[in-house]
Amino acid sequence: MSLLRRTDWPTTAREGPTRNDMTPNDELPPDRANRIADAVESIERDVVRLRELQAVTRQGYGADDAQDLRDAVERKFEKLAEATLDVATQIAKQEGRRVPE
Repeated sequence: MSLLRRTDWPTTAREGPTRNDMTPNDELPPDRANRIADAVESIERDVVRLRELQAVTRQGYGADDAQDLRDAVERKFEKLAEATLDVATQIAKQEGRRVPE
C-alpha cells in the first residue's frame, strides 16, 4: 500500500510560488504530483524487496555464486537514491528553488 496516493494530492498550482511562501497545503501540478507519487511508489517497492533480502546471511551474500544477488541489491540502492533525488528535485521546483542540472 502506498503511503501517498495520487488522489490525496492537490492538483493545481498557485501562480508563482516562491521559496518563502510555500506551505504544506500548497497544491502541486498534476504532472509533478504524479512524478513524486511514482518515485515514492518505487522507493516503497525497493525498500520492501531489500527488507526481504535482509534474511540473507553475510556469508551467503559474500559467496562466489551470489554475484547476481549483490548486483540486484546494489541496483536497488541506486534506484532508491535516484528516486529520492527525483522527489527532492520536484519539491525544490515547486518551492521555486534553483535545481542543479
